[in-house]
Amino acid sequence: MLRAFAIAAALGAATVAGQPARGAETLVYDIRAEGFRFGELSVAYEPGAGEYSVEVTAAARGLFGLLTRARYDGRSSGLLRGGRPVPALFSARSRRIFRSRVAEVRFLEGVPVAVTMRPERDRTPMSDPARVEAPVIDPLSYLGQVTGRPTASCPPPQALYDGRRQTGIAFAPAVAAAGGFSCSGSYEIVNGPSHSLQPKERRFGLRLTYAPLPEGGFRLTRILFLSGGSTVRLDLLPGPGG
Repeated sequence: MLRAFAIAAALGAATVAGQPARGAETLVYDIRAEGFRFGELSVAYEPGAGEYSVEVTAAARGLFGLLTRARYDGRSSGLLRGGRPVPALFSARSRRIFRSRVAEVRFLEGVPVAVTMRPERDRTPMSDPARVEAPVIDPLSYLGQVTGRPTASCPPPQALYDGRRQTGIAFAPAVAAAGGFSCSGSYEIVNGPSHSLQPKERRFGLRLTYAPLPEGGFRLTRILFLSGGSTVRLDLLPGPGG
């Protein structure tokens, strides 16, 4: 169960193109694997006049939450240029029973310039910003943007950096489905350690499903992470944002 939740939290916490103007909204996704519910992922994205902020929380629920106390809280902010995010600050706190971590990355024009990590032992060779192949954005900036698309087209390739590893996401062309479309691609760890609960996995399948909005554009309604023979599914829950 930890494995399934970690994929959703670490990768969701797994697009970037000109987007229609949107006000502040919070989207909540249900996390499930093999028929079991593990928790929820919430994304609060707020674009402004040339700037943006995004807050993401992934929390275990029910018996799984009681046993693991797993939770991820993160925030990112920066500038919007042509609809594309240029992050300035990324910060995140992840914790589960008997363990926690706080990470912070400062950016300058898409280039990471400083990394803070607590505890210090959680730093990796990739915590040295000089090792990062810029430009990159943080995973929360990416996730805030991926929740909406102005046209039925898949996001372009994107490099991500979280202070411990550099990863890459790429998609094949969009496939039309039920008035919306889907994007199939991959998430790959390019430099740095594997995610702690998937030590042998460095490449994951990734599929995004979008539904049309009455006012135009498309909203992300489902995320699938494919790892070996297992699938983790995130479905948008009904609500003001959904």
